[in-house]
Amino acid sequence: MHTCVKPERNLAVVKLRLTGKTYEECGRQFGLSRERIRQICTEWGPQLALTTAKQMAEDESPTQEIADMLDKCVQFKCLPAGKAQDTLRSALWQAGRFQDLTLRSGFWLYRPDAMEAKMKRCMVRTAAGFEAMDTTIYLHGVCGVFALALHDRLGYPIEALLDDHDGLLWSRAVHLYCPVKVLGQQGYADVRGITTNWEEFLEEYAKLSDTWERQPVDPDELREHLFMEMGEDTLEQFYRGAVRLIRGELWSYDGSLMA
Repeated sequence: MHTCVKPERNLAVVKLRLTGKTYEECGRQFGLSRERIRQICTEWGPQLALTTAKQMAEDESPTQEIADMLDKCVQFKCLPAGKAQDTLRSALWQAGRFQDLTLRSGFWLYRPDAMEAKMKRCMVRTAAGFEAMDTTIYLHGVCGVFALALHDRLGYPIEALLDDHDGLLWSRAVHLYCPVKVLGQQGYADVRGITTNWEEFLEEYAKLSDTWERQPVDPDELREHLFMEMGEDTLEQFYRGAVRLIRGELWSYDGSLMA
């Protein structure tokens, strides 16, 4: 009989399995059935994967090496495929390697195929209770109003994403948003929340231009432009909706709360 205490034995089983040994080979070495080896790998594999990933992260191993190790855990059924990315994020986070993480908040936390549906029916608190709001209008239509509300409420600067055509800023602006620092990383905030992945942030507009230019926007000039374009009543309506959403979902838009 193997002399390891049970937790140590179980981790030893997983480590042996990760060398490429079959369930049967592991079973013969530990005097256990194939099914019991499979069960141990399923139950104890994720713990070993996280512990190993965290140690590698603390040792400054490249992120890709950690990801490759986790892929090996998945390959030998010691980690569910759907847990690999979460395990990598947890390890990097616990090791303080925030610069290697894509940080997300708000609607970015939903799967891409679910984000739009959630945005189209976002429950927002009003004086009369909760009501559904289609927040996609602030992504395509009045993104400038939301950027202005973020500036007013949280003090963020405002930037415009400009296409590759000639002309003045307002004729070239495809999207307005707010750059924000999150744990030392550069993040980007709009109605979807915050992400530190620029390519991810840009994907919504990728088909609208071959090249992009980013340009700072003066909040007062934006306010005046929106007033002239929309009129006072319409601007006030959309602005109030944006403030209501930011106030009700502050964790989605305040980068300091992601620390």
